[in-house]
Amino acid sequence: MEEKLKVLKKNVRHFPSLPGVYLMKNKENQILYVGKAKSLKLRVLSYFNANSSQLKIDFLLKKTDSIEYLLTDNEVEAFLLESSLIKKHKPLYNVRLKDDKSYPYIRFTKDENFPRFYFERRVKDSKHLYFGPYTEGFTVRAILDFLNQNFHLRDCSNSDFKTRKRPCLNFDIGICPAPCVGKISPENYRKNYQKALNFLRGQSKGLVKKLQTEMKQAVKVLNFELAARNRDCLQAIERIEMNQVVVQKTDKDKDVVVLQSLEGKHLIEILHFRKGRLIGNRFQLIKNSEEDFLMSFLNQYYLENLIPDELVIPLPIKKGRKILEKVLTQRKKTMCRIVSNLSAENKILVRRAEMNAFNHLKDEIQKSKSIQEHLKEIQLKFHLPYYPHRIECYDISHWQGSYSVGSGVVFEEGKPLKKDYRLYNLKTVQEGDDFLALQEVFSRRLSHREYKKPDLVLIDGGRGQLKAIQNVLHSKGVKDWSVVSLAKDRFKTDSQYLSQKSTGERFFLPGRKNPLIFPSHSKALKILLHLRDEAHRFAILSHRKKRDKMFLKGDLDLVKGLSSRIKEKLLKSCGSMENIRSMSEIELANLDFISKALSRRIKEVMK
Repeated sequence: MEEKLKVLKKNVRHFPSLPGVYLMKNKENQILYVGKAKSLKLRVLSYFNANSSQLKIDFLLKKTDSIEYLLTDNEVEAFLLESSLIKKHKPLYNVRLKDDKSYPYIRFTKDENFPRFYFERRVKDSKHLYFGPYTEGFTVRAILDFLNQNFHLRDCSNSDFKTRKRPCLNFDIGICPAPCVGKISPENYRKNYQKALNFLRGQSKGLVKKLQTEMKQAVKVLNFELAARNRDCLQAIERIEMNQVVVQKTDKDKDVVVLQSLEGKHLIEILHFRKGRLIGNRFQLIKNSEEDFLMSFLNQYYLENLIPDELVIPLPIKKGRKILEKVLTQRKKTMCRIVSNLSAENKILVRRAEMNAFNHLKDEIQKSKSIQEHLKEIQLKFHLPYYPHRIECYDISHWQGSYSVGSGVVFEEGKPLKKDYRLYNLKTVQEGDDFLALQEVFSRRLSHREYKKPDLVLIDGGRGQLKAIQNVLHSKGVKDWSVVSLAKDRFKTDSQYLSQKSTGERFFLPGRKNPLIFPSHSKALKILLHLRDEAHRFAILSHRKKRDKMFLKGDLDLVKGLSSRIKEKLLKSCGSMENIRSMSEIELANLDFISKALSRRIKEVMK
């Protein structure tokens, strides 16, 4: 170990004293950590400082076998490159948003003659307009329906829009002006979407009065369909404005970021203010509160979320504040100002954010303690040698013995760890033999020594499935794995032979004759059932995809010389098989990626 560190340190001494990004890799050339630096040489050498007492640095260096670097022109470019590399490679030891939550946004495409509004989960392209973030996806979809129907905007895909030759049903019922077939000019369509943009920018008072008036008039003339549509629009507006508290009178977009620490845990809270309205919040547990960590978090957070005009950050960020401001400004392409010295108005917003952060952190700590108690109950109930921090569950799914798929899901601290989910396509088992299928899955699982060892393995099945897994463990010489199987209760009514009321679930343990049953109110039981249901869901979903891929072969699969890549491009550009069938041979040949000979073969098959 010491010899390896000496070699690494010797190599680092030859690093340039220039800004850039460094990548720490293991012996499999996997990126473990990505960092940025104003001076690569000084920054990476600091990891080898003998006075460093940080355990995380020592642990990272033990895993590291090589360190590489990429030079940039300045520190701002290093920040931008760091966030993109973390997003691409997902290094194990970098901070990132691990809860996979994403805000819903409304995206407006400015670069089209007949633009439309889209539902989005990521801010992808600065050339479009984004509105949000909103707190609820169903509310955003209600807003989109409201915009399209009331301002007469198209909601069809671009491929459908380009290939359509006659108006769709929306034109017939009067909610779309059919720009696809030239029923409306770009100038008149622009007036429609301009009204929708004004509504999204907060100018909704006049619209509400208009809708209320139209709804009353529609009821008087017994036009209940129009009245119901206006009622739904008013309810959508009400849902939006209910969560948007007016705090300040300003035209600026502002985010307030605060940090709270309690019992060794840290939480970042972000409140989003749009045009003086509080529209939503986001909080995230983080590992520590060091400046580099906070800078990395904010850099990644605003890689996929809307960057405001002003960022209020009363955090311990001093050295990197100006750099972060330059990074966000360059990414936003307009000025993003970072405020640390608080005005009276901003102090009120910060106090609100800190109160939210404190309550959220207390809730998270309480949830964590509660889950630990439930996991300890599992440990005692199953007589496990270790606290079940990591639990794996395996299930098999097939259709009449065919298209067999095995799934493996992982929970850590009672929560799904989706990056460790595994799917097994089974080919060596006999039809309908779940025991052999489980044995194949588990044999393949044991062959991966790089995977973390589970504290408990849960099998969806009964005593037979448990015995099959025990045989695999015995053949591989594995003696320290704890395995339990879970099956539905075979008793339809409460049995006199059971010591407690049946919950409908039985657990089989190695060496135990009778099944074990949890009390019906047990939270530990709910964790185990959630794990089993998640494995079942993952297996069923994967099995259906595999089965549908085999069953649902269309006409395009019969065309000789049509590769899967060209087939995907054709379907994407035309939208559907019906649109392809309606196209002539000449129209198909006009597509850049379809030759005349290929278009002829496609039309022959379509006949």
